[in-house]
Amino acid sequence: MRYKHLALVYENAGLSGLIRQGADCYQIWDILSKAREQRGINSAEEQIARESYENSTVSGHGRIMYLAHEKFQAALDNCLFTLMSNLVITPTKAYFRGGEEELCKLKLRFNCIHEFDDIYQIEGNLEEIKKAFVEITK
Repeated sequence: MRYKHLALVYENAGLSGLIRQGADCYQIWDILSKAREQRGINSAEEQIARESYENSTVSGHGRIMYLAHEKFQAALDNCLFTLMSNLVITPTKAYFRGGEEELCKLKLRFNCIHEFDDIYQIEGNLEEIKKAFVEITK
């Protein structure tokens, strides 16, 4: 019963809802894994996301990950419990998860579209986004 309740909480309130409900890390990862599965992210894409996290560039209090495919959620999910701001750059887009202060600074320069939970797509030139992110997170 608790798992069904937490899955519903995640669906309605996202990650922050799970944390407020007191879900432990295993429950959170299980729910997130099922959510990724529903979004069509297979295990090979998840492995690529883990590798992108392990090979990420750290700049100040920011982390930049380069992902070879467009399914960004798994890469950002690997950053859930870090205190850093995180940027995932795919071949065509950039996605951000992080602090409100950094998000506000990015919104001043770029159009930021809320995707789900606390993930935002940043529209603009990928190199300019990367430079701005490094500057903001120094």
